[in-house]
Amino acid sequence: MVRATTILLCCLATVPWAAADEDAILDGSADTITSDGWAITGLESSFVLTESSLNGQVRMARITLTASGQSFDDVRVACTGIEITTRGVACGRATFTATFPGLGRRTLPGSFTWDALAATARIVLRDVAVAGGRISFDILADDTRIEASYSGRALQIEGLLQLAGEFTHALADYSGGGQADVNGRIFVPSDGP
Repeated sequence: MVRATTILLCCLATVPWAAADEDAILDGSADTITSDGWAITGLESSFVLTESSLNGQVRMARITLTASGQSFDDVRVACTGIEITTRGVACGRATFTATFPGLGRRTLPGSFTWDALAATARIVLRDVAVAGGRISFDILADDTRIEASYSGRALQIEGLLQLAGEFTHALADYSGGGQADVNGRIFVPSDGP
């Protein structure tokens, strides 16, 4: 399986640095990157190394999850202040832009880390507007699973049921009203939901 650090290092190593004033710029691309669990097509990256920080943007034309067949088009990740250590890669100030099921096209603030020693990736999305309220996600992924914890406040129950319909038909006959605060965890093993 191709790891996130391998992808980043390939992007950094395969394209020559070009000087632009005093900042170093690195642009790269890949037609397809695949693993057992996912496939990325149309990868484009751009990194700028300044005197004070490493900043970057990555665009993926499509990410396809193998087990479910679900795909996400035109995914963009931008990061200010990328940290690369022997332990992995981290970005505390990231934005994620994608079309999310039931939510449409959104740009969401968050952070991500890749821990090379533990072989895990973590994405945190904060204060996502959902069903009239706000919800935050903490998503952890490795070779064996994706695990997402969530916590939301002041969510409209009717809107939650409508959003759930994007993922399952099990709640199609339910209806409700009012507000709710929610907390929970979603676990998806590598062999499917």
